[in-house]
Amino acid sequence: MVTPTDFRAAVVGVVVALDPGDVVTYGQVARIAGHPGAARRVGTVLRQESGLPWWRVVHANGTLVVGLEDLQATRLAQEGVQCQGHRVLRGEAPGAGS
Repeated sequence: MVTPTDFRAAVVGVVVALDPGDVVTYGQVARIAGHPGAARRVGTVLRQESGLPWWRVVHANGTLVVGLEDLQATRLAQEGVQCQGHRVLRGEAPGAGS
């Protein structure tokens, strides 16, 4: 049985391994962490853990975190990722480069 601590550690491991400019979805993080279908739990971990590059994680349709769109867009822009209308603009699907 996977404990909440194991899940948290797996998610943290995935997110800290992202390079600047990488953009992935909550679902991709969950899948890579070994817990497909746990996208909402990924969001919970990101809200509770400080120091993680949370801005590199977006919704499945490329939209940014509600209420933090401007901050997330600014941080992504600093890493070379373009956003428009609170959505990541990429020539490929979010996370395809990861």
